[in-house]
Amino acid sequence: MVSRPCSGTRTGQIISTIKIRQTAYQKNDVVISGGVSFSSDTVCKTQNDVALSLPTGDEWLFATGAQYQITPQSNIGFAVSYLNMQSSRVQSPEQFKGSYDNPYLWFASLNYSYQF
Repeated sequence: MVSRPCSGTRTGQIISTIKIRQTAYQKNDVVISGGVSFSSDTVCKTQNDVALSLPTGDEWLFATGAQYQITPQSNIGFAVSYLNMQSSRVQSPEQFKGSYDNPYLWFASLNYSYQF
């Protein structure tokens, strides 16, 4: 089986990403950050027959996080992101035919760092 990004409806353009806003605020030992970005899939003219491996079109990403400096050598952080993707449809292979209506993903991470 050959994976394809779309079924013969290529525009010849590349995927573009626009970072709308990214900011960070620091107060004492705490850094709070956030950002918004928009990514446009300009490879496929339509989202009516996309590849099962990558069924995304236009995407909005919203993210925020915080980091706390525990000691000069260690810090802990947390981040959460929400990704909202464009609805799309998969036409083939036949056994996987279907649609992705209003798909979205949540990402969360927790980290600890120590410098030796």
